[in-house]
Amino acid sequence: MQQKLRTYEIIPNKNMCFPIGNVLAVNQLYEILDIASVFGKHKKNGIDINNLLKALVS
Repeated sequence: MQQKLRTYEIIPNKNMCFPIGNVLAVNQLYEILDIASVFGKHKKNGIDINNLLKALVS
């Protein structure tokens, strides 16, 4: 059993992890329910709101 840390200083990085099963399920249901047409009309400029919603739900 490990008793000490192997490094004296832990440096955080910018890696992000998502479970792939949740992402695939959200993408599939997003297309089946046609949610893109519901939210797509509310935002025209900038980052697509549908991608933001998919990431949030995943």
